[in-house]
Amino acid sequence: MIAAIYARKSTDQNVGDDDKSVTRQVDNAKAFALQRGWTVDDRYIFMDDGVSGAGTKKLVNKQRMLAMVASKKCPFDVIVTQSRDRLSRRDGHESFGELKDIARAGVQVWFYADAQQFAFGTFEHNVTGMLFGEFGAEFRRSIAKKTHEAMMRRASQGHVTGGRTCGYTNVRKVGHVEREINEAEAAVVRDIYRLYADGAGFKQIAHTLNAKQLPSPRPQRGRPAGWDPGTIRAVLKRPIYRGTIVYNRTKKRDLDGSRFPGRAPKKDESLWQVLDAPHLRLVDVELVERVDARLDSRRNNYLRDKKGRLLGSPRRHGHNANKHLLAGCLACACGATFEAVRGVYVCSARRRKGASVCASDLTLNIEQIDHVCLDALEEVVLSGEFIDRVLDATFTHDTNAERLALTAERDRVAKEVTNLTSAIAAGGDIPALAAALQERDKRLKSLTSQIAKVAEPPDRDVLRAALELRTANWREVLRGRHVAQARVVLQHLIDLPIRIQNEPTPKWVAAARPTGLLVGLVQSVASPTGFEPVF
Repeated sequence: MIAAIYARKSTDQNVGDDDKSVTRQVDNAKAFALQRGWTVDDRYIFMDDGVSGAGTKKLVNKQRMLAMVASKKCPFDVIVTQSRDRLSRRDGHESFGELKDIARAGVQVWFYADAQQFAFGTFEHNVTGMLFGEFGAEFRRSIAKKTHEAMMRRASQGHVTGGRTCGYTNVRKVGHVEREINEAEAAVVRDIYRLYADGAGFKQIAHTLNAKQLPSPRPQRGRPAGWDPGTIRAVLKRPIYRGTIVYNRTKKRDLDGSRFPGRAPKKDESLWQVLDAPHLRLVDVELVERVDARLDSRRNNYLRDKKGRLLGSPRRHGHNANKHLLAGCLACACGATFEAVRGVYVCSARRRKGASVCASDLTLNIEQIDHVCLDALEEVVLSGEFIDRVLDATFTHDTNAERLALTAERDRVAKEVTNLTSAIAAGGDIPALAAALQERDKRLKSLTSQIAKVAEPPDRDVLRAALELRTANWREVLRGRHVAQARVVLQHLIDLPIRIQNEPTPKWVAAARPTGLLVGLVQSVASPTGFEPVF
């Protein structure tokens, strides 16, 4: 048997690799696998270091492992990990359901800490599995509560509770971290306030600072470094530059521990912790008043609804940011995306941050490039040849093994139903037995339905006709005026963003997503690979 290993640690350890907890977990898991005669392939060792078990997107290597489990031919037979909470600290039913999905895919899960294999399907296993998952989630919640209380205490003393802030240097003291003014960065902050007070706009300020190659905040992963209009606006509104520390203003995670997508919602103002810090003030009062006066003047020019919610400026009211098909879907060589400006697509980093950040002056005619992209999509992804290849892959899938597995499970569940019925007749714990019987009966009906579907594969001609109708509908949407719908179709057909290669001549590269063609039409799909059409 081939064994995969998964290791995770919530907090990143600033030590050598040999001393890290994830390294020890991998070593212990290897020893456990070898004791049982399993083969450990280094290609299937997955580690997420410094990531909370409540997360999903940030657990990159875990998601990679689960993708292999869900594939048609999983390269390993068993997963070895320290304990259940290494795989997940989400709420009980979510973590238990994740383990069930792995087991249903035919991959065993073993926990080396207690030498136990994950199992489900009986009252004992289901209850204990849910409880173990909930225990892990409760531990996460208790740690989060204690951490929040500790951060509130640090914030009340003016200590650093997070990362670096532009304009300051974090200095470690005994038991805490304090901010000290970084004069080089502070001078840039003062320049931003001065330029804005004198009438410069956000974009103009960003271009000016980048041209001078002045220090800037750390960019998002994959994006070029430099100032942009959004960062300039954030600097102008940050309280600490005015001598005030504000903590506990936003809520970063929801009740199940996941980070809120996009901008975090604000908490009630009564929960904010506000502390005067005149020693950290970077901008004098007179300059702050001039900046606020201009910000207020700009704010009054924006349209609002009856409840006061921001709608946009009069000039842009009714503007749809996604009215162009490929806006935000094309990626420049610098890592930023292209945006639509006056009939052409241009690099957003060059436009917002200046030529010093992105040297590419490539401009793409919107109408021409949209047609080139759609022509390539119709030729490669929506063609009859492509449909034939997808159908060939679908109908060569062997359903016999799947049908046998479902039949075996149905027979086992039917036997459990018989045993539970006998136990009820014998006068056992009737409420518990009745609940278990109801659950097994529901599962039995589901298995019977699945077996019927597997036993009767769809007719190829009918399926082809359905796919041709689907692709015809997509062509109509892509070529029509409903750009928002066309962008959704585009996301189903190719992996976005489309990468642009500027040298030696511009060309567009995108990976096709053929599985989107069969959503809701077939029960199992063997997805063809190797589709990377060059537009």
